[in-house]
Amino acid sequence: MAILTCSAFIKGLNTRKKGNTSTFSSAKISRFKSAGFTLLEILIVVSVITILSAMLAGYSRQSGRQLLLATTEANLLSLFSRAKFLSIETFFQEADSPGGSKVCAYGVHVDRSAQEIFIFRDGIPELGSCPGDNVYKSGSNDLRLSGEIDGVKLNADVLSLGTGSLDDIVFIPPDPEVVINGSGDTSATLVVNSLSGAGDFTITLNKDGQVKAE
Repeated sequence: MAILTCSAFIKGLNTRKKGNTSTFSSAKISRFKSAGFTLLEILIVVSVITILSAMLAGYSRQSGRQLLLATTEANLLSLFSRAKFLSIETFFQEADSPGGSKVCAYGVHVDRSAQEIFIFRDGIPELGSCPGDNVYKSGSNDLRLSGEIDGVKLNADVLSLGTGSLDDIVFIPPDPEVVINGSGDTSATLVVNSLSGAGDFTITLNKDGQVKAE
């Protein structure tokens, strides 16, 4: 009788232990399932990430275009300053070496068809003495400078030359005297537009040699 009672007691313990283990496992699995994301939550997160990525990409492209516009403006201002400097430098070089080659002036030419602006040397005309014709003419005694800092080529996919009035400007040493478009124009403008609408800028030059960007 005692043996039978003890066996029943042990059997009851084993049954209870199994029941508790089964209950613990079920609760653990239930908590694990409840800790995950639903399909709707995942779709919402993916949608938010996609929208933020598109906004960031658009902002980056816009900032890149504005940076290119500002860089082009700075390079063009530097181009006009360099042409003026070369003109003054030429005067002193000729004074030190009277028998050297003669340069009438340095200037900047706007090539609208090629969408580029470059420095040129206004050579001696066929009559053999200065002043030159004060404009750039391909195939003449004029020489286009080919250095990296002697020209600006616009990125045709982003920028374009606008309806400015500047074609040529030359700086005649020693002052230097400024001649615009080969005539008596008192001022002219160079306009650069952004094709994406990111902005534009205008460079104004006058016969006093003043250069202003706006």
